[in-house]
Amino acid sequence: MIKLNLLPPELKKKKGGMTALMHLPAVSKIPLQIIYLYAAGGLAAIYTLVFLVQLAFSLSLNTLKGEWEKISPKQDEIRQLVKEYETLVSREKAVQGLLVDKFLWSRKLYQLSQSFVPGVWLQEMALEERTREVSSGASGGKSAPPVKERILILSGSAVSPGEETAVVGRFIRGLKENRGFFADFTEVEVESIKRRPISTLEVMDFKVICTFREGILP
Repeated sequence: MIKLNLLPPELKKKKGGMTALMHLPAVSKIPLQIIYLYAAGGLAAIYTLVFLVQLAFSLSLNTLKGEWEKISPKQDEIRQLVKEYETLVSREKAVQGLLVDKFLWSRKLYQLSQSFVPGVWLQEMALEERTREVSSGASGGKSAPPVKERILILSGSAVSPGEETAVVGRFIRGLKENRGFFADFTEVEVESIKRRPISTLEVMDFKVICTFREGILP
C-alpha cells in the first residue's frame, strides 16, 4: 500500500534528533560549535555543583570528627566522675546506716573499745540483715516462718605468738562480759577464724557476729 505525505516540506517530520533540530529555522542559524559549547558548559556546571555539594559534606564530616575527638576524652572524665560519685553515695549510705541512732552508736563504739585486749584490732565493722530459719520443734511440727535479724559484723585480726586463738577467745569473752555492750544483743559468736602468715608472724583473722535484740534498731 502506497502512503503519500501531502504536507508541505517545512511541516514534514524530520528523522534524526540533531539533524531534525538543525533544520528548524531558528536553530539552523546557530553554529554547531556554539551548541556543543553550551552543552559542555551545562555539563560542567552540573559537575561543579555536585563537586561543591560533596566538598561541603566532606568539610562538615571532618568538622564533626574533630569535635568528637575533642569530646571523647571529656566523656572518659565524665564517666570517671560518675563512678566516683556513685562510690561516695554508697559510702554515705553505709555511714547513715551506722548512724541510725547517733547516741546509741557513739555509746556502743565506746563500749566496744573497752572490750579490746592487747594483740587484737578491727579491720571492718558492718551492719547487715539476715534471715534465720526457726526450728519447727516448738511449733507442733508446722514449719515456722523465717525470722529477720539485724546483725553487727566485726572483722579483725589477732597477733600473739602461740596464743592467737586464746586472744580471740578473750576478746569475745570481754564483749559478752561488758554489760553495756552486750545489753543490746542476744548472742555474740565467732562465724569464722583463719590463720595466715605475714612475714615471720602468724595472724589469726576472725569474724564475729553480734545479733541485735528485736526492736533495738528501727
